[in-house]
Amino acid sequence: MGSAVGAVFAAAFGPFVYYGQMRQVFSQLFPFGRGLCHAYWAPNFWVFYIVLDKLLAFLLAKLGFNIQTPKASFTGGLVGDSTPFAVLPQVTPVTTFLLVLLAMSPCLVKAFLKPQPKNIIRWVTYACTCGFMFGWHVHEKASLHITIPLGVIAMNSSDDASHFFLVSIVSCYSMFPSCLRHKSTQ
Repeated sequence: MGSAVGAVFAAAFGPFVYYGQMRQVFSQLFPFGRGLCHAYWAPNFWVFYIVLDKLLAFLLAKLGFNIQTPKASFTGGLVGDSTPFAVLPQVTPVTTFLLVLLAMSPCLVKAFLKPQPKNIIRWVTYACTCGFMFGWHVHEKASLHITIPLGVIAMNSSDDASHFFLVSIVSCYSMFPSCLRHKSTQ
């Protein structure tokens, strides 16, 4: 099995290694040069964090504190855009990585201590959810990494079906901005 996985990785990344383009591949896989949020915000933890920062900045400014906040920040998702928070601590890629690992740890421990093949899809779904909720520069389309495997197990129980129903609605709704195009951009 290990050689099959190695062969797939060699076939996928071999040409990039041969032409010396692995740095470009990594810059696309790990967009740390971009801001915390994409221009279209994914419905994850960072939305609440940013809204809380904006709310605290507004309230503290009303109470007379000198709070400097840029207008329309956190909506660009551009390269080099790391808009500072006004009140809450800055978030770095390392912070998001550690939060993802921390959120995954219950699943990883359970999978390590009691490996059960029937739960692999559930664990993959949980791990993808952790990455989606706490990851750096997450796109709204990444919700498919949760929705698709959850759809596979949706028929197992009514709980799985209700989770799939909720996640699929949120996922579809969050991808609407990707579907709509203004006439001037066609």
